[in-house]
Amino acid sequence: MQNAYIERLNRTYREDVLDKHLFESLEELGILSDEWQYGYNHLMPHQSLNNQTPAMANRAALSGALHLKHMTERQQHIPGQQFNQQSNILNEATTNRLT
Repeated sequence: MQNAYIERLNRTYREDVLDKHLFESLEELGILSDEWQYGYNHLMPHQSLNNQTPAMANRAALSGALHLKHMTERQQHIPGQQFNQQSNILNEATTNRLT
């Protein structure tokens, strides 16, 4: 499946940049390629990303991951839960010694 995404990117780049311009230098190609890449990632909504830009989708994913990490860390600091975790470790150690 990853190959399909790469092929789509290559086709879009070719249509938007390579087929539309006659370049006088590699420097000009580099400048236009950089501009196209910025637009592709920050300005152009993608249907596969629910009409978000890749930059917007990335920010949303990072925000969700940070929220999940915060909630996980918060749960680890609940006193009763911490006591139960320590109690379980002690019980396992005692059981292992007796067997």
